Amino acid sequence: MGKSAPFVGLGTDNGLPVAFTLVAVDNTLAPPGSFGITLSDGYTASGSLLSGNVTVPNSKGPIFGQAVR
Repeated sequence: MGKSAPFVGLGTDNGLPVAFTLVAVDNTLAPPGSFGITLSDGYTASGSLLSGNVTVPNSKGPIFGQAVR
């Protein structure tokens, strides 16, 4: 497994507010990249990218953001 980058933030799921944690994994040695997401309402999903790759730069902590599903 390669480097991973956590993203945490607030968004909506079917119009309701949720917090989310998304982890992107840089599988440089064995592409494609992968991801996992967990919402505070219990929704989870994970898998490999269909194309492309995740590039995780050297980072010192989570990235914060917003998402709408």
